[in-house]
Amino acid sequence: MPTLTLYTTCPIDELFDSLADAAKKEGFAIDEESKKMMVVRKGSLTLSILCGVFVRYARAVCKVKQVEDDEVCLTLYWTNTWWQGVFGPGRTRTAINGLVDRLEDLIERNEFEVLSRKES
Repeated sequence: MPTLTLYTTCPIDELFDSLADAAKKEGFAIDEESKKMMVVRKGSLTLSILCGVFVRYARAVCKVKQVEDDEVCLTLYWTNTWWQGVFGPGRTRTAINGLVDRLEDLIERNEFEVLSRKES
């Protein structure tokens, strides 16, 4: 399962607000939300299975935790859309990276720092 981890100085509440804003601006829907987790989705699973590569689908589980007093870790977990052939994983990764790029921009606009970004 691919993951993307973002370390920042942004407080958890503001980070989730920024994540929700970034998701909406990137065309993601918020399926589920709690104090330490958010599930975001772009596209329709059913349509992506029926229409294949013509319909983009991405779903990520976003979990947050306080690492140190001034450091927060946000981890996004997603699965690759194997049913879309060789193009599916790349399209999913592109959608997730677009979301995180927008999130980083919002964090920096709110005058917090993005410490690092790791993808695995």
